[in-house]
Amino acid sequence: MKTVMNNHPTYSLRVVLVLLMLGIVLTGPGRLSAQPPKALVSRLTTAVTKADTIAEKWGVAVIALDSGDVVFAAGTDEPLNLASNGKLPTTAAALEHYGPDTVFETVIKGNMDGNGAIDGDLIVVGGGDPSMTVETLRNLVQKTQAAGVTEISGRVCVDDSLFDSEHLPPAFDQKSTGSAYRASVGAFAVDYSAFSVGFRPGAILGTPARVTISPGGSNVVVENRSQTITGKVEKLLIESHIDQDRTVVTVTGTIGIKNKGGAVRRRIDDPALQAAGVFRQLLQNAGVEVANDGFCRAKATADMETLVVHTSPKLAKLVADVNLHSNNMMAETLLKLVAARTGGTPARWSAGQEAVAKLLENAGLQPGSFQYLNGSGLYDADFVSALDMALFLRWVFGQTYGKTFVDSLPVAGKSGTLRGRMGGTPAALRVMAKTGTLDAVITLSGYVQAQSGRWYTFAFLFNGTKTPHGIPRGLQDRLCAIVAEFG
Repeated sequence: MKTVMNNHPTYSLRVVLVLLMLGIVLTGPGRLSAQPPKALVSRLTTAVTKADTIAEKWGVAVIALDSGDVVFAAGTDEPLNLASNGKLPTTAAALEHYGPDTVFETVIKGNMDGNGAIDGDLIVVGGGDPSMTVETLRNLVQKTQAAGVTEISGRVCVDDSLFDSEHLPPAFDQKSTGSAYRASVGAFAVDYSAFSVGFRPGAILGTPARVTISPGGSNVVVENRSQTITGKVEKLLIESHIDQDRTVVTVTGTIGIKNKGGAVRRRIDDPALQAAGVFRQLLQNAGVEVANDGFCRAKATADMETLVVHTSPKLAKLVADVNLHSNNMMAETLLKLVAARTGGTPARWSAGQEAVAKLLENAGLQPGSFQYLNGSGLYDADFVSALDMALFLRWVFGQTYGKTFVDSLPVAGKSGTLRGRMGGTPAALRVMAKTGTLDAVITLSGYVQAQSGRWYTFAFLFNGTKTPHGIPRGLQDRLCAIVAEFG
């Protein structure tokens, strides 16, 4: 990919490093301020000396939160691949346009007679709740029965018109893997637009492996051409593809009869139809008669009765789930929700991209100095320089939702993707940051509250890594510990 050089009106990062070594701090174009703690700058300078051996391109930036002073910056001033640090602009945009207390409604509609029968189709109107699980759908079934529904003369259908029909997020077409992290997006979805394929050896030699699908629902069908053989070795190939309105799982290869079995997660191409199929199955399991085995898309009409309204957790909780656990599907759904708020419905990816780009520009980034394609940072999608990322995080901190945003981040040595990092160092419990990982990309951006009580924002971005991932992560952890101890 061709990256765009950073047009931010400031010095290149290598020039910044030279100035810092001379005891000069940048506060803006052409303006200088008092030097930061000498021990902080000298230790950061020493720590990054081997960065060129770790990654082909890298950027390190630290900014004082109170003054906005660039305390330290080194490496390239080019926009770098953010990986999952791309979720930071996405979640900030969601908070910007909705507010932390917003909830999203899933509504069940239908025309019910006095005997509890739905005349025609039961419609689930998706509201973009990305947190729905099978347990959520079971709760919806209970509420539907509590509303008096005992049978449905038509089908169980979904109205997912809040979003357009482009389920696959931008840049996700760069690879074709069926892995669950490459999830599609729908206004109605369950279990993060993915399902589990469980497998065990057949009961006797020569028979196919025993395969189970969870969550169950007729939207997923299995073509099993595997074979049980002697021994313990498992060499199954489990793939999935879309066939009209169904997801087809093909299982080939062999599994030893003494193998203990296992499970893999796979993506759903059409989340709304999958969720509708699971919901229908759960209704039937609970004793609701559904006359028509089909399921469909259908737009709810104004004359339909509202039977159930389910609300999502507050947006603050959804944002925390995205950032703590780096959930791609949830991040992309939030981007579509931003698109719905700013560009109308059905929500389009381009409207979400435009809204986040405007947010970055409002934070001070120059047009053309960054690239933002998708909400999760998966693949070659989101590119921002280290200095611009640190500046953006400082801007977010100053917004009305700033505390909610910071509270959503993993805490070093305590929670989320940082639970196992920086424990026993000065950075433990003082760093709140988002991790990012791709094949050759390791990133970390966030906030540090130093032992002195002073706050800093930072971005440590490594692209084209030349070593195992533990090496750049170790350097990131060391940089955080230095800021925490000497900042």
